[in-house]
Amino acid sequence: MKNCNQNVFQSFYSKYYDLIYETKDYKKECDRVENLIEHNPKIKKILDIGCGTCNHSIEFSKRGYHVVALDQSNEMLKIAKKKIAEKKIKNIQLVQGNAEMFALKKQVKFDAVFLLFNVLGYIKNLEEFIKNIKKHLKKNALLIFDFWHESAINHKSPGTSIKKFNQNQMEFIKISKGKINKKKKLIEINIRTSLEKEGNLVSKSEELHLVKYYNLEFLKIFFERNGFKLIRFEDFNHQGTPPNKKSWNAYGVSRYL
Repeated sequence: MKNCNQNVFQSFYSKYYDLIYETKDYKKECDRVENLIEHNPKIKKILDIGCGTCNHSIEFSKRGYHVVALDQSNEMLKIAKKKIAEKKIKNIQLVQGNAEMFALKKQVKFDAVFLLFNVLGYIKNLEEFIKNIKKHLKKNALLIFDFWHESAINHKSPGTSIKKFNQNQMEFIKISKGKINKKKKLIEINIRTSLEKEGNLVSKSEELHLVKYYNLEFLKIFFERNGFKLIRFEDFNHQGTPPNKKSWNAYGVSRYL
């Protein structure tokens, strides 16, 4: 079993990633992000960190943004590259790299940086990340992210979920089992995936995802200490509503001063 976030989202899981999330409403989420940036016409160039197979990036590209899409998983980027080529998209640049250590040309500056689908939770060293990202931000650039917040996790602990998907007479099964580690403020998620045909196992894989959760006040202090102004926190599902204990997911918006 792979137990480091540098080794997650590899070939087997990545291959079926879009099947697992085929019902996820990426368009609606991009609408929400545009509302968070208040449709600022000055935002043209976006860095999408943890882009995965580029579902958010592709939607933003359709809206006229130029996107640099970054992910550490080469397997995810292979799928993204194929999708971008099939759709003949010209305004997405793919980059393989780690959020804390990626290197772009020094003159490249962005109007906004997005960390969507809880990418913030996968960042091992937040200090190194923010130090690195500031090299590529224009003044007043926005940093928009979604994340898991502490009060909701304390209210409702993680459990086990089993999801099944059918494709080409095959059944793909994903079993996720979460365990809270309060000392390290993270959720240990054991993800077992398998592919079956007519009840017989064809292949299987297992990954351990270590996903951090955050206290709202900690994030506010952290960003302000590092030259950002926190604009707002919002519940993930309800625009204009503060995060609450009923939902783990929240959005954060900050501006680089």
